[in-house]
Amino acid sequence: MNEISPVWNSLEIAKLTVDIITTLLLGAIFWLIDNAVRRAESARWLNQKLVEKKRVG
Repeated sequence: MNEISPVWNSLEIAKLTVDIITTLLLGAIFWLIDNAVRRAESARWLNQKLVEKKRVG
């Protein structure tokens, strides 16, 4: 009758909460970085096309 059962005390809840928040924050940070890189690449591409257009015309 000595069964091992998980104990959901405040420490376990705190650890789970920190794990979830950390994962969400890292995901948000990487998403923001990815968006910034994509915007920079898009702006660079647009500028390159404008320069090419000025050279031709």
